[in-house]
Amino acid sequence: MKKFILITIIVIALVIIWQVGNFTLFPVERINLSRHPVKGKNFSLDVTYVSTGATTDNVIQIRKLYDDGRVEIVKNIEEYNNFLGASLVGDSLLKLVVSDTGYYKRGPDTIMVKI
Repeated sequence: MKKFILITIIVIALVIIWQVGNFTLFPVERINLSRHPVKGKNFSLDVTYVSTGATTDNVIQIRKLYDDGRVEIVKNIEEYNNFLGASLVGDSLLKLVVSDTGYYKRGPDTIMVKI
């Protein structure tokens, strides 16, 4: 009987340790909006909407995705929550068209991001 109780306690302890080890306080949700391969470079540009939870603002994030798997954040755009489009201008600029749905009279804005 003591052996059964000891095994039960060990199993419960392992389950608790596993739950604590896999717990995430603020799960991050990433929604891929567009991807743009850059000719002559070893990376592509990724425009992603990052939803980080109730305590921080959601952002539109521009990232460089390198061919070897590395990721570099180029810019976080916090003021806007609606992505309307993106296009490459040459090989050094990304043109983003974004808007904020919180303001009724405000129209879309164009942001040029140097890569």
